[in-house]
Amino acid sequence: MDIESKKHHSGSVANPQTIQIRDDFWSARQRVNSENAIFHQWEQLESTGRLDNFRKTAGLMQGPHQGFFYNDSDVHKWAEAAACILGDSDNSLLRDLLAQYTDLVIQAQAPDGYLFTYNQLNFPTQRWQNLQIESELYTLGHFIEAGIAANRNLGDQDLFRAVQKSADLITDVFDKASVLMTPGHQEIEIALFRLYQATGNTLYVEIAEKFLERRGRTRLFGYHLFRQFRSQVKRSRQVARRSTEQTGDPALGFDMRETLSGKEPPLIGLRANLQFLTGRYHQQHVPIRQMTEPVGHAVRWTYLQTAVAMLYRETGDLSLLATLEESWEQMVQKKMYVTGGIGSLPVVEGFGRSYELDNEFAYAETCAAIGSIFWNWQMTLATGDARYADLTEWQLYNAAAVGIALHGRAYLYRNPLQSAGGLTRKPWFGTACCPGNIARLWAQLGRYLVSADKTGLVLHQYIGCEADIPMEENADPVRLRISSGLPWEGKVTVSLSQNQPRAFCLKVRIPGWADSWQVMVDGDVLQSGKRGSVSSPSAGNHFFFESFYLELNRTWDRVTTIEILFGMPVVFHQSPAEVKTNRGKTALSRGPVVYCLEDIDNPQAGVPQAVINRQQVIRHRYIVNLLHGVVILEGKDTTGNSLVFIPYYGWANREPSKMQVWVSASP
Repeated sequence: MDIESKKHHSGSVANPQTIQIRDDFWSARQRVNSENAIFHQWEQLESTGRLDNFRKTAGLMQGPHQGFFYNDSDVHKWAEAAACILGDSDNSLLRDLLAQYTDLVIQAQAPDGYLFTYNQLNFPTQRWQNLQIESELYTLGHFIEAGIAANRNLGDQDLFRAVQKSADLITDVFDKASVLMTPGHQEIEIALFRLYQATGNTLYVEIAEKFLERRGRTRLFGYHLFRQFRSQVKRSRQVARRSTEQTGDPALGFDMRETLSGKEPPLIGLRANLQFLTGRYHQQHVPIRQMTEPVGHAVRWTYLQTAVAMLYRETGDLSLLATLEESWEQMVQKKMYVTGGIGSLPVVEGFGRSYELDNEFAYAETCAAIGSIFWNWQMTLATGDARYADLTEWQLYNAAAVGIALHGRAYLYRNPLQSAGGLTRKPWFGTACCPGNIARLWAQLGRYLVSADKTGLVLHQYIGCEADIPMEENADPVRLRISSGLPWEGKVTVSLSQNQPRAFCLKVRIPGWADSWQVMVDGDVLQSGKRGSVSSPSAGNHFFFESFYLELNRTWDRVTTIEILFGMPVVFHQSPAEVKTNRGKTALSRGPVVYCLEDIDNPQAGVPQAVINRQQVIRHRYIVNLLHGVVILEGKDTTGNSLVFIPYYGWANREPSKMQVWVSASP
């Protein structure tokens, strides 16, 4: 592929490290991330042997590999998050820990760039044996992303050279490989696209494209997967036997029990096996242009779609865009929870049938929401369509934020919309993909706020920040300052400063959850509008198709103040009839926040079987000492008891509790 001749230009993007978050809501989360979560995660990486795997590979200590074959990825995600945090504010302890990581991985890396401690310790002469199962390319993808982040934020050339060595190895090995030689867990494609953007080396994007185009083209995929499964079982037994001989304890194999609940959907084991053997679980059932329905493992799906969107942005291939838009609509309309969570089935950790959105069985993995945010961002840049930025906002406040405790040292892996008790946050998991993913998302939040090119600025997210935004080469930047009352109040103030007046277009997003809006420039009303009602007529169509970018074309003075006021009604969501478990029920939201009932606040209401009186007015009130400060919603049940709704992201942050999002409603 000739990148230069086919490149689809979709506008420049501000470096997230030039955007400083200054926001009442999100600054607190970034502080928790940089002061608590990142150090807690390092402690867990140490105590679970993940870091020791690199020490053993480097010859610094003896012993068997510990944990799952994909455990390297948790260390690399931590490093990416740490590098991004340090790019925003220095911390000597964190800098020392990141330096330890860098020294370790460089010493552990093979001379030709290979880095996968599971094989290096257990099978030093074997590589690329079971790509659909063992996540080799997935872990290398996260290694590459860590190196990119360290170079971009800290100027770290040593780690950057190391990850390029790994990428060069991959391009050599997989350039002319068979169609079966594709990653079982997508991630390397995203990493290669980003490495191309950082280096300009077209070989990286070309091999990423080959990985994507080879998917769904393996005949008898189920047979090949079964052979890899048998191979992996044999290898795991060898590892366990060797570990028992050395330490007396068998090494861990692949185990999903920690993410299951005591009650799961009927026949889930049979359904999972069918997904595996047909290739749907791995998105290997059809070529990428035919993947118009979200299927299989939800994190894999969103990473795949992110990479396909990145490929579209490079090539302008409209056949890719058509598939991306259709698959996104199918997900939002039929396979997404009101919280923005995706993936309704355990075991496969992924999508079920259309409208199969049981609240109690819901998997809605934190990483799947994060992957969807990655995808939404690429679609925002590729199309300029506000609905993708709307979903980003919704998932940030709900499906992603629920995954981490307010203190930053405990997590939820799966995120149901109803719990009868028993589900609590954990400090860590055997499969610990979510903690590091949250850490790197929070650390790079500035990535998703604004984009710019020579035509103007686009405000995607209303999060308080300060930034110097370069709009065109060799021109003075625009100084941008946003002050936001979200998610509790609908007032946003935008300040633009520049050395001299300049004409450009400022696009501001009118979110679908707002029933009215008013835009004022230096105190004068410029635009206003009102919707008759705000509703959510289907399982996942939470206003997103009603959002748009309002274009403000004018010559901007040296200093200009724009005020945007959004109406924030309490919305009663109704599910379609196809979602059987939600018939006769309603869910509440206000602004971008979805609400739930916890029995801690509602001891008389019978949570998770509470009933709301629709005839009673729902009031909102800010409580400063509850869940670090939140707006609650207050109503009544049918017997006159008070109902107190808290933001969904805040549940399971106090004592063990019962919870429900969808509430039966009186006529």
